[in-house]
Amino acid sequence: MAQRMEALVKIVLEDPAVATVGDQIGRGGGTIISLNQGLMFISLKPESQRDASADEVIRRLQQKLARIQGITLSRQSPRRFRPR
Repeated sequence: MAQRMEALVKIVLEDPAVATVGDQIGRGGGTIISLNQGLMFISLKPESQRDASADEVIRRLQQKLARIQGITLSRQSPRRFRPR
């Protein structure tokens, strides 16, 4: 699992819009209950420093991430809070 997660992280970090990546495998905070599950948090560069929206970054990473066998990364872009 660790090798597969490391492969995903490497691919994500190669994207020019990505600032940082955090990942975790196994138990943590009550949300992950087994060693065959993990979390990855991707922080993008500010919009002024990247060429794509969060959804566009997700789409362009999909094919590259799908090449890693034995692990699946579900991607989701959180909606930004906009005060009224």
